[in-house]
Order: sequence, then C-alpha cells, then structure tokens
Amino acid sequence: MDLHIIKSKSVRAGKPTITFGAKGLITISSAAVNAIGIKDGQSVALAYDKKRDQDWYLIIYKEEEPSSPNIRDIKKGKETASFAFNCSSYTQSFMDRFGGGDGSVKVPLATVGEPILEGKAMAYAVITKALNN
Repeated sequence: MDLHIIKSKSVRAGKPTITFGAKGLITISSAAVNAIGIKDGQSVALAYDKKRDQDWYLIIYKEEEPSSPNIRDIKKGKETASFAFNCSSYTQSFMDRFGGGDGSVKVPLATVGEPILEGKAMAYAVITKALNN
C-alpha cells in the first residue's frame, strides 16, 4: 500500500467562512454574516465560473428568488448570528469538484462582493485556493 496522508487545513475561528456539510447543510459563519450583512430569509445560490471551474461564488439575492433556497438564522436570539441553508445538490457539486468525502469542508469566504444579474444579487468568492485541489 502506498498511502498519501492528506494534511488537514483549518480556518481560524473568527474568520469569514462557508462550510459544506456532508448531508447538504451549508453554513455561513457569523464573521461572514456580519461583514456581508446577510439577513434572515434572503435567497441564496451557489455558482461557478464555466471558464474557470475552480472559481466558485456564494450568490446573495437582494429580493426573494423563488427558485433558490432561503438562508435562515440558526442562532436566533443569540448575540452572534450564524446562517445556514439546506441544498444537497449544491453540496454534492462542491464535493464532487473539490473532494471532502463523508465529512464537511470549511472554506474562507470573501466579504467584498461583486454585483451581478443587473444589480439584483451580489457574488462573494468562495476561496477554493485554500483547499488542496
């Protein structure tokens, strides 16, 4: 057997991150929520650049988007907010591209977005360079 042990990379606490859970739960850290200004109930999506498939983005819609999941505050009533949404197809697509096996993958998230869709949404880069591709 010729095994290559994969080194664990962790993201320090307090940094803006997005976590892809093995069962489809996608969590946005409180640092990212505060920096971006995400609100409970906003519609979200995950996208990648067709020309550069390692470039992935979290899309936050300014108004409700019926075809996209809505993010929810999973720490309601607590001092720090952390938001999440369920979408196994997003998680599976991400895991298929970047690995992760049966565990979860935590990745840094940019907090400066770029307007897209004629200003109807903002795109925030998922920093996939932090992963060993």
